[in-house]
Amino acid sequence: MQRGFTLVELIAVIMIIGILLILVIPKTIEVIQNSKSKSYDAQISKIEDAAALYMTDNSYIVTFNNNVAQITLKQLVSGGYIDPVTNPKTGENFNQNSTVITITKSDKKYSYNVVLNVTTDSSGASVPELASNMIPIYYDATCNSNVGCWKKADETNLNSTYKWYDYTTKKWANAVTVSAATLSTYKNAALGTQIVEADILTYMVWVPRYSYYITTSGTATSSSIQIKFETASTTKSTGNAISTYKTHPAFTFGGKELNGIWVGKFETSVDSSSACYTTPNDVNCNSTAQSLKIKYGVYSWRYAQISTFFTAIRNMELSNNIYGYIATEVDTHMMKNSEWGATAYLAYSVYGKNSEVWINSNSSYVTGQSGATVDAATGTTYAYNTTNGVNASTTGNIYGIYDMSGGAWEYVMGNYNNYSGASSALNSGFSGPNNDGTTTIGLVFPISKYYDVYTSTVVASACNNGICYGQALSETPGWNNDTAVFVSNAIPWLARGGLYSHTTVAGIFHANYGYGNTYGTVSTRVVVTIE
Repeated sequence: MQRGFTLVELIAVIMIIGILLILVIPKTIEVIQNSKSKSYDAQISKIEDAAALYMTDNSYIVTFNNNVAQITLKQLVSGGYIDPVTNPKTGENFNQNSTVITITKSDKKYSYNVVLNVTTDSSGASVPELASNMIPIYYDATCNSNVGCWKKADETNLNSTYKWYDYTTKKWANAVTVSAATLSTYKNAALGTQIVEADILTYMVWVPRYSYYITTSGTATSSSIQIKFETASTTKSTGNAISTYKTHPAFTFGGKELNGIWVGKFETSVDSSSACYTTPNDVNCNSTAQSLKIKYGVYSWRYAQISTFFTAIRNMELSNNIYGYIATEVDTHMMKNSEWGATAYLAYSVYGKNSEVWINSNSSYVTGQSGATVDAATGTTYAYNTTNGVNASTTGNIYGIYDMSGGAWEYVMGNYNNYSGASSALNSGFSGPNNDGTTTIGLVFPISKYYDVYTSTVVASACNNGICYGQALSETPGWNNDTAVFVSNAIPWLARGGLYSHTTVAGIFHANYGYGNTYGTVSTRVVVTIE
């Protein structure tokens, strides 16, 4: 006769299985860890071998201090000495900027020590990616008799004396482009070298990739936006953006996933040889040949159609441009509405000002200014590096982005259904239908990655029949009493930020519409992505 197991026998079997698991699982984990460790060591050896090859070719240009020098993995990859290297422990590529190879020279021999992904920023933000013409900078408030100045920062962010960024303390990464005559000098200059203001052509600020959610989404009640930093190799977060994280769409640019975007620190201006730069209300500024600048304390560029703004910014990467941009390294383009939203959301998080950004109430459209209060009317304004001035920054300190509240309105590349404008007289200059039944014949609408298109006048269904996530539209309507108006076939282009005179209704969540035509009250902003 057959019988089942007794309770005692079952317990005994379970205990035996438990003991076996206790013995086997650690061994299995140990084998896996040992395998990863060996692969990791092999990758380190690969980096060291590449560094040795690099030194064979370039030892004459490597600067040693007390027989010690440093190079980065980025130099090895860009020089073709090694392909991007994967960290077996994480499955992601080693960061090229913050993977540093320390080289020690002794008796004409070199030894190598690889230091991986060490940074003085613990936020988890993606490491800023520099094009070859960009100089990382930090602000020294004590230089020039306490007037303050920008200096060359440590690209690896390892040296706290020349610290480049720290998003935990709202220190967003800043970088500049400089004149061609000075680029080589600054690239080879020591850390802490002052970047002379006259040499600077553009100031840019890094907005790192992140996912977000907004607990008060869809209401007029502002709240701190929850942010979690990600990288381009991180699996996208696909939550509802209300209680669970959703990757911000601005970091998908065409078919490319981005680690972040470079955003113009100030509204765009034009070359000092032009009246647009030196005269606040000159109407003779509608030219794609302008040399654009991104500087503080100058007049923003206005009086241009959207197509003119767009073309001029795309031209910043043309051959022999004054900035030193190489077209295969970067994509320069006019800010999209989703990119405006990405900047605004980061500003309203613990990594940004996390409160209302003060208005630029300067009636002459001077960049980098602040009023005396958050909603100040026109009157005395304060420079970007003063006690009042930093309140007009997205960080509440000098490291943020300015002119996003007040100053001039800013056209962004956000359009209703590929309408050019309202009429043959009021349009963007892009080829397309106008609201009055006429058709504008002009510049062909750009490819889709360069603008956000809305297919409905109802923001809840305007993006592919759904909500426009991340765009500071339906998720943040009326925050801080900012104007919240949407586009239509009659007025098809979005303008952001409000005007210098708008007091309470201006702000980073201000959304309005325009015909896309020339206005003396509307400027724009530059974005650069790394290819």
